[in-house]
Amino acid sequence: MSQMSQIESLKDEILPRIIELRHQFHQNPELSNQEFQTTKKIKQILTGWGITIVPTTWIQVY
Repeated sequence: MSQMSQIESLKDEILPRIIELRHQFHQNPELSNQEFQTTKKIKQILTGWGITIVPTTWIQVY
């Protein structure tokens, strides 16, 4: 299988889930810079896909 075929196959596999998640996020909006539940859900999804989450420090400058 070519690399392009693999990409297409993966896209076909995950695109419906991505669309479903987008709908969930839009149905449960959070205030800017207070997206705690959205962040938690995205971390769960990425970790489930085997992607390592690298913690960062957020410094807001006014």
